Amino acid sequence: MTKRETQEVLNRVFRLYMTQARKLPPSDRDAMAQTWFEEFHDTDYPTVLKAVNMYANQGKPFMPNVPDIISEIIRMGEVADNDLFAQLVKAVQLVHEPEKRVVIDDLGGIRYSEEHQRMVYFPPECHWATNYTQADFAALPYEIQMYAEDIEGLRALKREIDSDYNRARRRFTDALPYIRAGRQ
Repeated sequence: MTKRETQEVLNRVFRLYMTQARKLPPSDRDAMAQTWFEEFHDTDYPTVLKAVNMYANQGKPFMPNVPDIISEIIRMGEVADNDLFAQLVKAVQLVHEPEKRVVIDDLGGIRYSEEHQRMVYFPPECHWATNYTQADFAALPYEIQMYAEDIEGLRALKREIDSDYNRARRRFTDALPYIRAGRQ
């Protein structure tokens, strides 16, 4: 966030808490602007503005300080992480059938499809078919793709989520900072 954006955020705070803002001397306003800039210079403007609005929407009677806004940003991140986990749960629910080996003939038709293929030769044109395609997997958010690694990983996560939902959610949210750090 730039100094100009910091001042815009503070102007929003001053408008929301006008009675308290009027009592602030100019030197305190300048010190507040400098402190907010130092704390939020690496945070994007929309995030800080949204955190200020969320703080005000809670009906808090006092003007927010830096720790109040930081806790709102953390809460926003937790909500986003919970939304990601909900998307992961939805994806693993779609991956419920085991893959089947399918052989495609030259015209694109299925020559045969068997549940259990022990001791069966598969020509080079055979491939794995599933109800959940690679395109579906590619449409998932980056964090979910990196966490699951592939469609088979989603199946393993399904078993984990089915056995202990809360533990699976904690593991996912604990892994998110590392996944996001690897992307940068």
